[in-house]
Amino acid sequence: MTAAVAAGNPSVQRGIRPVEPRRDMAALAGLIERAFSDRLDASSRRMILGMKMFAQAGRLGWLIGRWFLPPAAYPQGFVWEEDGEVVGNASLLPVRGFQQRWVMANVVVKPEYQRRGIARALVVASIDLVRRCGGRRIMLQVDRDNQGARTLYENLEFKTLTTRTTWVRKRNGQGLHAGSHGKVRPRVSGEWSEQWALVKRLHPEGLLWPFPTVASLFRPSGFENILGLGKPKHWVWEEAGRLVGVVSIRPEIERWLWRLMMVVEPEWRGEVESSLLSVAMHESSVLAGNFILDYPSDVAPDKFEGLGFKAIRELTWMGLKLEKSDI
Repeated sequence: MTAAVAAGNPSVQRGIRPVEPRRDMAALAGLIERAFSDRLDASSRRMILGMKMFAQAGRLGWLIGRWFLPPAAYPQGFVWEEDGEVVGNASLLPVRGFQQRWVMANVVVKPEYQRRGIARALVVASIDLVRRCGGRRIMLQVDRDNQGARTLYENLEFKTLTTRTTWVRKRNGQGLHAGSHGKVRPRVSGEWSEQWALVKRLHPEGLLWPFPTVASLFRPSGFENILGLGKPKHWVWEEAGRLVGVVSIRPEIERWLWRLMMVVEPEWRGEVESSLLSVAMHESSVLAGNFILDYPSDVAPDKFEGLGFKAIRELTWMGLKLEKSDI
């Protein structure tokens, strides 16, 4: 797909074209930084800084950058160009290990060029590219309060899968008291399949963005082999012989950051979260680190705040299932 030629001036390129990472890296970094500056986490900020630095180093920098920058710095997808300037972008990446699942990210158009159909054109072209590449599902995240973007995706048949709040508890030197925590206990290895069944039923879209829910997240000694991360620990709350709440913890790639994954039966939400989290954080002996947790929005916020967590964002997961391409 090539850019359209501006009427009356064939030397000026205007319209949509595929992303060219070497050519577009600096422009993409600028667009992302400008559009999402108040929502970028530390790793995203480092990626943007690296993209700018390697882009300035020319071809050599672009080549070396592949050793130091994450795949998101070298996306597929499309940009929109006006008078030689990149003013819009939609990035695409296949999900590592799940090649039929793709992520669409950084759909952004500079404010002065919005409301011209540019974002829609970028998304439509991206959907077509994924279909041609054999993808079967496109996933994206959008801020819960960004109604304009959500409407755009809904009009293109994306479905809302879940909305989650990201909670962070930063290290502050204060420990957690073990105390009495009801029926929380360590999971025994033989219960992994029951935990997996509970998660699959309640969160088929996945727990860790952008991966689907897979049994290897919970099977003993399997998790670290799939995603290349540390071995998790698990705790459960049992009622009448069945698991009604589970929490897992494992180290993130980021140093001193620990990921909590918690799933609770709807009828028990608001009742068991505090106990599950308190035990997991206390017994894991990592109180010097930061904790991060994604959990369904509007569920027990007072419980998280009481444990020292702070809500930093609310993201809606949306997905589009694709039919098999005839191409």
